[in-house]
Amino acid sequence: MCQTRRTRLWIAAMLALVCLSAGQVVYYCPRLPDTVASHFGPAGRPDGWMSKGGFCVLAVAVPFGFAILFAGVTLVMQAAGQRLSPTPDSDESARKVLALRQMGASILSFMFACGTATILLIMVIIQMAIQANLTPQPVLRHGGLVLSVYLIVLAPFVARVVIQYLRFERAWPSEPLPRNIWFRAKRFGWGWGLPCRWQGWVFMGGWIVGLGLGIVFILRSSLPALCIPFAFVMAVVSIIVCALKGEEPRWRWGD
Repeated sequence: MCQTRRTRLWIAAMLALVCLSAGQVVYYCPRLPDTVASHFGPAGRPDGWMSKGGFCVLAVAVPFGFAILFAGVTLVMQAAGQRLSPTPDSDESARKVLALRQMGASILSFMFACGTATILLIMVIIQMAIQANLTPQPVLRHGGLVLSVYLIVLAPFVARVVIQYLRFERAWPSEPLPRNIWFRAKRFGWGWGLPCRWQGWVFMGGWIVGLGLGIVFILRSSLPALCIPFAFVMAVVSIIVCALKGEEPRWRWGD
């Protein structure tokens, strides 16, 4: 099956899941109380409330928004991959093209898995929240277990992307950079890729830990909506560090 047809079938399947998710909301909406628990703390106890109408609209809009996001990113990546798949004219060029295509295939497989798993995760959480609100004392149970299964399902696809990336780097060796450069510019597109110095890996690890701990802390507070501005600030911090300690970015297409 060609990649384009596979992508179309996957997008259709993902949109079908979104329709199924909307159907479950429409089915249960009349049975929900006028005020429903919309956010639950780490112990599963509700700490946020909203109207039934707002909850139902949000429960339909969130999976639809994620589906559009994953579908759009996948289509853009596929179009870029078709543009960046040259015809090999030598053995060395053939190895580079093969590594490039394998890298693109692994990323697309990850996008397929991540998009489907994320939509299913949202559907399960919405169903769990609905069932909790149908009881006098709403409690969201097994949330941690559901999230753990989600991460376990995605782990092999992440590992495949990392392995293909390492193979890609061996097939496309890069010129050495000065020691004060922590991040190499992307080989395709604009921006920065993974670190090329241990200092960059330390920053990247600390940034990931800081982002995770910050989100957990905010979710445990009474202002979970601060997650979005916090993530934005962390993204700005990473861009500033990459700009100061990274290779000068420019549009590149394998050069």
